[in-house]
Amino acid sequence: MRRYKKSDDTRDKIVSAARTLFYEKGYYETSVKNISDAAQVNRALISYHFGSKGDLAFTVANEMVINIRQQLINTYKKMGEEPELLVQLGAEFRHLARLREKNPKYKRLMVELSMDNIMTFSSGHGGIEITDRVCEKYGLEYDENEKKLVHFSIASTIGTFIILHDKELIDCKADYLGEKQIEMYLKIFGFNNEFIEIVKKKSDILFQKVDLSMKEDLKSKCSIKK
Repeated sequence: MRRYKKSDDTRDKIVSAARTLFYEKGYYETSVKNISDAAQVNRALISYHFGSKGDLAFTVANEMVINIRQQLINTYKKMGEEPELLVQLGAEFRHLARLREKNPKYKRLMVELSMDNIMTFSSGHGGIEITDRVCEKYGLEYDENEKKLVHFSIASTIGTFIILHDKELIDCKADYLGEKQIEMYLKIFGFNNEFIEIVKKKSDILFQKVDLSMKEDLKSKCSIKK
């Protein structure tokens, strides 16, 4: 069997090609051959670095969300604001829901990934680290198994929301859906209704101060509203 040496350059070329293709064609219509041709790498290298098309799609989507989160945080700092963790996450939910409404190609990708549970069951999901931070910040004494149950419950709930909304089984605007995602997220953690309402209100105020858009390679851009 031929052995390959992993390199960051090869990995980055594959991820960059996949980002553009997943955005333009969607997950289902993009083949591993499409990605290897665009990245100008052997298909075996894609398998070597990522395992499968699904694992590659997870990497692309996970890095995309982490990038959006960091851009939002950087924008808040420029505004002179340091929102508490759950308010920041609430605003993020609102932005992602609005982005799906504004950007059909991004929405298509997230629906397809949700349909295949690609973002739900990965142990490398960025949401796991967020779950740890929420537990530490708010004094939630969960053991490791309980944290996993919370995380995967949240991931599956959000994925289901995205699918139901796309299939028009939930008749609502994206802003309402984003708010309901915040509500379900906090309820899974066990926060009370009064606290949930405070987070929803504060996150909406924060959300209204920032614009989030997406380019054709799934890279986002944040700006302060004038």
